[in-house]
Amino acid sequence: MVIVLIAAGSVRGETATNAASLEMTFSFTNIFPNSEVAVQNGSNIVKYIESGKLDEARKLIGKDVALYGGVAPPGGNADLVLAGGILLKIEIYPSRDVRPHAVAWSACVLGNVTGVDVQKKVIRIKARPENWQAIDTM
Repeated sequence: MVIVLIAAGSVRGETATNAASLEMTFSFTNIFPNSEVAVQNGSNIVKYIESGKLDEARKLIGKDVALYGGVAPPGGNADLVLAGGILLKIEIYPSRDVRPHAVAWSACVLGNVTGVDVQKKVIRIKARPENWQAIDTM
């Protein structure tokens, strides 16, 4: 449960102490080894979208990101809603239903940014099935 709280604070773009930032990175890297750069990219892209910095967000297209979010609106896919209402559209390749058999969930995902829409608050990524990990279910 600790990872959920730490990662959620990071996704919101809140100012965290260096210790909390290191703990969040450590938690993500327990799930996705060697993902420190992706964790930082994920934090940055959320900040850029929340502040409307389209040019900065677009610089992350083609880069790996690690993000945390909760179940998205119905639609039968692996999409997540990040803090701040940002929609994370996830293309799983090869195609597979990675969602847990639960009413609601939160998950971490590691993937490559394929697009961003700052006005609509949407990030699009492509991720492998093993890089979509449910953290908590209800």
